[in-house]
Amino acid sequence: LVGDIYNFTITDLAAGTYDYRWFANDTANNINNTENGTYTVNQATPSLSLTIIPSTSETYGTQTTANGTGCPNQLTCNLYRNDTGEITSPDVATLGVGAYNYTYNTTGNVNYTSASVSDILTINQNTGSCSVVFNDTSPVDYGITFKVWTNCTSGFVLYRNETVISNNSEQSLGVSSYNFTVIRNDTVNYSNYYDEETFIVQQATSVVYTYVNNSRSNITIEQYTEIYLNATLQTGVGDIKLYYNNTLIHQGVSPLANLTNFTSEGLFNVSGIYEGNENYTS
Repeated sequence: LVGDIYNFTITDLAAGTYDYRWFANDTANNINNTENGTYTVNQATPSLSLTIIPSTSETYGTQTTANGTGCPNQLTCNLYRNDTGEITSPDVATLGVGAYNYTYNTTGNVNYTSASVSDILTINQNTGSCSVVFNDTSPVDYGITFKVWTNCTSGFVLYRNETVISNNSEQSLGVSSYNFTVIRNDTVNYSNYYDEETFIVQQATSVVYTYVNNSRSNITIEQYTEIYLNATLQTGVGDIKLYYNNTLIHQGVSPLANLTNFTSEGLFNVSGIYEGNENYTS
């Protein structure tokens, strides 16, 4: 008691309404009291906080963390994702494409009101590459090998004309037009999940060499001289033909040779002919 003012401090009262009345007496046993009064302790409002990192808009494949904080010791606070039931806080996850509503709340108690905070996490499609790639440029000649692969950043299947092939595989193909297709296994979380490219293998140019007396140049000989006429398939596969003045004198697998006696005078033409096939020109 200081003068006629009396101070009294009380803490940690629960929320509610309280009645009070003060009594006093002095050394002469004089007694006095105040009238009845009331005071009210209101419920506190929890200051809940919800954070989502790295941000509330991320690309598929990014790990995110949602964490609720600010829950008073007296309360039980819960974290929810898309109202699917309580989850652990912090929630560390790598989520699929979609929008996720996070809610951190409490129902309160006698001393605290209920409280709730929410935020939405958006996971966007990953734009990672998923293309068919070659180490050479189409078209190529028959006999040239090339490699094909994909730069997909997740699981995939690679096809050649609807047949599954290995990634980064070497292709040694006949003359034709080929369809190479890649399809990513995950078509939901990625925007690039399909690509197809055409690669053409064209006929290679055949080469036939003709020899007169073992020379690839013109010669002059005496009448009644015997010399060898030859033809060799330098590039190509299959039979060739040897002609003397447009008359077929030999045919079969390269090399060909024919010993010819030139019994008459004149100018004679010797030719080696390859008619080609599906992979080589004539």
